[in-house]
Amino acid sequence: MCLLESIRIEQGEVQLLHYHQRRMDASAQALWHTAAPSLQHCVEAMSLPAQGVYKWRLTYNDKGIQTSELMPYQPKSIHSLQLAQADALEYGFKYADRSAIMHLWGQRGVCDDILISKQGYITDSSYCNVVLRHVSGVWHTPNTCLLKGVMRQYLIDTNTIAEVNIKISDLVKYTKVRLVNAMMPWRRCIEMDINAIKKPHKSIGVL
Repeated sequence: MCLLESIRIEQGEVQLLHYHQRRMDASAQALWHTAAPSLQHCVEAMSLPAQGVYKWRLTYNDKGIQTSELMPYQPKSIHSLQLAQADALEYGFKYADRSAIMHLWGQRGVCDDILISKQGYITDSSYCNVVLRHVSGVWHTPNTCLLKGVMRQYLIDTNTIAEVNIKISDLVKYTKVRLVNAMMPWRRCIEMDINAIKKPHKSIGVL
């Protein structure tokens, strides 16, 4: 079993390094009772591109880093989200095996991505945490997320967003939805009107 980290490198600078390390440390301790590899040591051994935005993708397990690759980052184009129910889905650690999520993603219909619900509560998209703009103007993120992403945590720590319960029935109280992850910071994230979230005509994707 391997875990995965995707880290943004912009203009030669590694973004949110300590947040990634903290998640890796917590995951390695919880799953294997061991220390995680040191990202700082990896960075010191790398030659980082001085210009542009890159995605550093690495996998690791209790034996250390298994794969490490650096590639130019191309953001996806997302304009619509299909609500998909997955009451039994668990993704509390950033597993490299995303087959259950990708199975659900395959049922998105004409939409670009999915918005996963669990027991009636909003969680995440297939690869991002979600943040919704309340009619009051405050940005909320579900406290029922499947995975606590590093960008999500950074935005909470900086008081940019707040954690709340968000049921499917609460979506009428929101006007915008944003997708955030380590590769998509707040000012460069995907934003859509709330009506970009499509409810299924019938139950789909129950996991």
